[in-house]
Amino acid sequence: MPAIRLADIPNAGPQGVAPDSGIIAPRVAQLGGSAALDPNAMRGVAKDMQLEKYNLNAFAGEAIGMGKIGDAMGDVATLGIRFATKMADAKENDDETRADTLMRIALEKQANDQDMTPVEKWQEKWASNVADTRKKISEIGMSKNTFAKLSPAMDRWAELSKVKIEGQANQKRIEGYRMNTKANALIKMASDDYEGALTAIDEGVKKGVFSEEQGKLEKAMMEDDIIRKAELKQRENITSEILTDPRRAKEILTKAKTGEQTEFGKLDPSRVKLHLYEADRQIRVTDSDNWNSLVERIQNGDIASKEDLKKEAEGKQIDPGKYKRLESAIAATIQFDPKVAGDLKAKVAAFDFSADKNDEKFYALNAEIASKLPKEHAQLLGGELNSSWKKAFDGTPKSPREVYRSDVIQGIKRIGDSGLLGETGLDKDGKIEDLSKNNTYNARVYSVMQGMDHWFDDRANKDKTPADAQQHRDSLIEPLLKGKALELFKGKTPTLVLPSTPFQTGMMGGVNKSDFAKPTPTPPPAKEAIDRAKAMKPEGKVTYYNFPGDAYSDSNSRARIGAWDNKLTENSLAISPDIESKFKAAGIGKGDPVELTLADGSTVIRNWDDRTMQDKQAISKYGKPLTGRFDFHSPGGKQKNDGMAVLSFRKAPNA
Repeated sequence: MPAIRLADIPNAGPQGVAPDSGIIAPRVAQLGGSAALDPNAMRGVAKDMQLEKYNLNAFAGEAIGMGKIGDAMGDVATLGIRFATKMADAKENDDETRADTLMRIALEKQANDQDMTPVEKWQEKWASNVADTRKKISEIGMSKNTFAKLSPAMDRWAELSKVKIEGQANQKRIEGYRMNTKANALIKMASDDYEGALTAIDEGVKKGVFSEEQGKLEKAMMEDDIIRKAELKQRENITSEILTDPRRAKEILTKAKTGEQTEFGKLDPSRVKLHLYEADRQIRVTDSDNWNSLVERIQNGDIASKEDLKKEAEGKQIDPGKYKRLESAIAATIQFDPKVAGDLKAKVAAFDFSADKNDEKFYALNAEIASKLPKEHAQLLGGELNSSWKKAFDGTPKSPREVYRSDVIQGIKRIGDSGLLGETGLDKDGKIEDLSKNNTYNARVYSVMQGMDHWFDDRANKDKTPADAQQHRDSLIEPLLKGKALELFKGKTPTLVLPSTPFQTGMMGGVNKSDFAKPTPTPPPAKEAIDRAKAMKPEGKVTYYNFPGDAYSDSNSRARIGAWDNKLTENSLAISPDIESKFKAAGIGKGDPVELTLADGSTVIRNWDDRTMQDKQAISKYGKPLTGRFDFHSPGGKQKNDGMAVLSFRKAPNA
């Protein structure tokens, strides 16, 4: 049969023919039944129609071929209708979903707005959100049918949400009323109006702000707070009393312990026990504070006598033992007064134990020494007095040497009182006119006394005669005199008459103020006097080391280790190499106690435990050696006599 193009068949359509052949694609003939509904099959047919030609001999006849083509085309039409229906349903569903999302967004936005908006504006905000949502839904482009179906649902959503928001607003208002009521009640609680606070809660229950159960709970909590507040106030009163007057607080608490009503009210026994412990602790703290305060005032010089201490300690609870230590501390901080020291030294030398039957004068002099001299001086002079008292108590009379020594000290005191040793700083009536000059003068007198003490204590002089003692005394006094005073001293000093029994008569017993004229300006002293004065030049000066912040302190000093791996104490002394040579010449060895006489007439005892920097190291570091150094170990701080000249030194008596 001749080939027929698909395009030549009536109503066949161009899509069933291959591009140029005019032959029906084979798949078109086979397309029928369920195959016509298969989109893949349809696409295959369309492709075959474009690319292939069919030989019409493949069909039984033209009618059969045309029939099959007609069936296939009918199925394609049915498929298109079904697809269009599904597409319409899908768009409607999508539009509804988008509308639902916009309504949910509106509810979320409303919730956020309510957090930042007064409750009175909530409905206004909701109306605005609804209007905005309706506008956005209308812009989706949904069909009239879909919009008609959705519109009633949107109305229900807007109204129901409005009612819900109003409920939330009312709940918020009630919470505000409740908070205001509680705040009002708490304000009344704070001002101790407990009845008013409880009444405020009752009023809230009546107005519906609180339920009955809520009201009971709030009142129970407030009543508990009232009890707690009362207990707190009670504890505050007790604590305040303990801090201000712990002993009185203890008395009250002791009464409360028995259940007795006190000014603190009734107290739980367990609380009483705790408060009593606090009172006892505060008593100890107060006593300690009182003690420290008095010690500090003594150290600052605010309390300078036992009378001052008695006044300051009045009304303060101080242990008797501690009070005695405070009295001792007063003596330890007294400034050295050479006039007072000289007077007391002469009193001790002249003390007559035989005339003191009940030891009243002895104890009075002891107390005077303790209260008027610094600690170190008081210990030395008090020790001398006590030693003499013990001998007298045991019935041992003074030896001739001791009697003579006492007479010498009293004689020096009379020389000092005569005004012979320079400018006294006194006016014509004997009152102090120049304190500095007066102190300097009395220091001279006291230094002579100390010099004689040293001479008598030196074992090398144990066999010396009174003439030797007088010669040494003169060697101490004459360098201090000038011109007329020196002549008067040499001319008026009685010649010592040696008794048949050595050391039984006094020296200088006849010297008094009338024996000497007042010193007048004279020419420069003779060469002999100048030479003797040079012989009295200082040995060195007081320095100190290892104090807090000492930039030159070494590791051994900080570890309290001396030059010979010995332990350093508060009384340790380091000396420069030149002084060390003098120590050795004087028979002073490592660790020996050394008595130093200072420029103010005072004496200090220190142990030779350390050395200063040696010459080679000092020259390398400073360009010269250290000389004349009496370096006091001072871990507690600066020495008050720092820089003071050291007039002399010796091995401490009884060392």
